[in-house]
Amino acid sequence: MKTAYSSDLIFALLFIIFGSLYYSGMLSDGPHNMHVWRQTDCLSLTQMYAEGNALLEPEMHIQLGDEMNSGKSAGEFPIIYYVTGQIWKLVGQSYLTFRLLYLIILFMGTFSLYRLVKGLLGNGLSGIVISLLVFTSPAYAFYGVSFLTDVPAMCFTFSGLYMIYLYRKKELFRYFVFAMFLFALGGLIKISSMIAFIFLLFVFCVELVTKVKSLGQTRLFRKPKVESIGFVAVLLIIFSWYFYASIYNEAHGFKYTFNNIYPYWIMSSDESKTVLEGIKNTTSHLFFSRPVLWLLLLSGIYNLTLWNRIPFIAYASSIVISFGFILYLLLWFPLLGVHDYYFAAGVIILPAILIPSMLGIQSTQFHLLNNWRSKFIIGAFLIFNLIYCENIMSLKTSLTERKYWLVGNAKLINDLQWISYDNQTNIKRYERMRSYLTSIGVEKEDKVISLPDPSFSSTLFLMNRKGWTHFLSIEKNDRIDKYIEKGAEFLVVGSDELLDNNNLKPYLKNQVGTFEGIHIFKL
Repeated sequence: MKTAYSSDLIFALLFIIFGSLYYSGMLSDGPHNMHVWRQTDCLSLTQMYAEGNALLEPEMHIQLGDEMNSGKSAGEFPIIYYVTGQIWKLVGQSYLTFRLLYLIILFMGTFSLYRLVKGLLGNGLSGIVISLLVFTSPAYAFYGVSFLTDVPAMCFTFSGLYMIYLYRKKELFRYFVFAMFLFALGGLIKISSMIAFIFLLFVFCVELVTKVKSLGQTRLFRKPKVESIGFVAVLLIIFSWYFYASIYNEAHGFKYTFNNIYPYWIMSSDESKTVLEGIKNTTSHLFFSRPVLWLLLLSGIYNLTLWNRIPFIAYASSIVISFGFILYLLLWFPLLGVHDYYFAAGVIILPAILIPSMLGIQSTQFHLLNNWRSKFIIGAFLIFNLIYCENIMSLKTSLTERKYWLVGNAKLINDLQWISYDNQTNIKRYERMRSYLTSIGVEKEDKVISLPDPSFSSTLFLMNRKGWTHFLSIEKNDRIDKYIEKGAEFLVVGSDELLDNNNLKPYLKNQVGTFEGIHIFKL
């Protein structure tokens, strides 16, 4: 019994070590580095839940809904925002509670992946290496605790896959039910997490219409009538939410996120080149280190030689899941040059490719894995990627002056350092200003116009005031007049350059305060 669970303890200790290196000093902080816009969208929804919104009535600080009278809008299923909002009701707004909730989900998902690999390969060390190698993806590690739902959705997917493993191992149908619930939850909060579920549906269909036994000697799915109900139920549940979200957004006239595809073929050749340059110099480095990407490519090629040497499900996973990930990238290609969190869904390809490779090596060259030299190389590779990911996390969360030798890309280092600096010196001013606003008479209920914020709710959430931003460009006075008509009482200007804007000058006559270069005017 002690031997059976010793690797579990080792995994837990290593996860704690990895997490301590990644998240030291970060858990109590607000939004960091890239995509503060998207992070504050999530936080804004959460704040509205803390203030009393019902689960099926998501709302944001920006007032673009209901003819500029509300911020009601729906995107992904907001269950995590709602749960966090209920916690905030009890303890007050706290980034720490939000991030800790995500950290718990992150551990559960990564632990499920470890247990899955351990069971499939019969080796605790393999489970530890593959699961923690996933944890060295900067996209997985950073967004695992950064308010967005991409990584939590993947964690629910990993847990769902582990439940499928237990379902077949223990022959207890409740595990299949748990798996479908987890897949539905992952798909509800981020549709991109469905790649693994679609793969299982593919295996189910292959077994249903052919004589293929996906596990080699037996089938994975042996009760097609009831199992088909589970697969259909997941799809219906996810469809139902997004159908509701479309109706909700249409009713309120505002949507903060796009729930449809944004494919490669809508772009011009020049736009495609720009995105490819962004992937090359930025987002691919934030997906995995270059050595891991090369490992995946070479392992994927090796897997093609394993036909009839490993079970069909393992052989197919490498091909189908890789193809699914490529298709996913093509369907949202224009966003991939800067949106590194889109790559969080792609970490599924690492176990999908490496597990078949390990099975292939075990079947013919087991001695290659079972000697101290191989274990030393594997350990060194894991440590290299741990340090690489820690470097990226440091660039994204601090202004520490140090060398980032393993990152290698000077442009990426400079860009991340600049974004961190801008976040610390510019964006966070608005959060520090909350109590000052109250002291000069800008009450929490007062609506404000915040310029030059181009996002939906970044500065509005940080100030915890409803109102409007520069998302709709203010080029004519009638737009500000419209906002005033809808209840705007104060104009917040965070850039001195805007003080000379001719369109704004009529509204800059009654200044009531200044905070760290942010000017507040009574309208």
